[in-house]
Amino acid sequence: MEHSGPKFEAPTGPRSGPPQSTDVSGRIIATQTPWIYQLPNQLTLARLAAVPFLLVAYPMDYRPLKIFCAFVFLAAILTDALDGWLARRRQTTSALGALLDPIADKALIAAALVLLANEESLWTWIIGLLLVRDITISGIRMMALEQGFSIEVSVFGKIKTIAQGVMIFCLMINEPMWGWPFREVGWLAAWLSLALSLYSAWKYCEEYLAQARQRGLLGKMFGS
Repeated sequence: MEHSGPKFEAPTGPRSGPPQSTDVSGRIIATQTPWIYQLPNQLTLARLAAVPFLLVAYPMDYRPLKIFCAFVFLAAILTDALDGWLARRRQTTSALGALLDPIADKALIAAALVLLANEESLWTWIIGLLLVRDITISGIRMMALEQGFSIEVSVFGKIKTIAQGVMIFCLMINEPMWGWPFREVGWLAAWLSLALSLYSAWKYCEEYLAQARQRGLLGKMFGS
């Protein structure tokens, strides 16, 4: 998913650490963390664990296993929306989650794109553009954070993420099943994902340059 960038400072919300209580003398006593508060981070770790499994299992020449891997990818993608929703709803944000979440997302998408390239299910130049775009935008966001401002996630970036997930899932199956033309839907999603990737990348660059110019940073960057 699109992220506004990693935040390495410790969160200041009510769930910045384990649940705490005080005794009669006022001393803080840590209590056991309910499992629901750890669920967002557990889902993120599960998404990370899916990456090596897919890299090993999907290339095997066994069709049922490939279908299973496609649904593992789908489940992993859905956990991204779920853990974010849980963290916001229960105010369980943590420094670890803020760091691992974008890493898990990028690793999962990159691994899936590599698998599609290996299977020749999608043209290599499309995969290359999608990967370079994500790396470039992540770098721009990191640079913006270091310079003291952030770039908000655009609606086009969010739609791109959905289209990319549909593309990968369908092309991992890559054949008609249950009356659904997965290959055709996957290619349609691929073109949509590519168009949205390039357009949203341009919008992110435009936003960065506008904010950097407003703060007088462009002259410093180019030595003028």
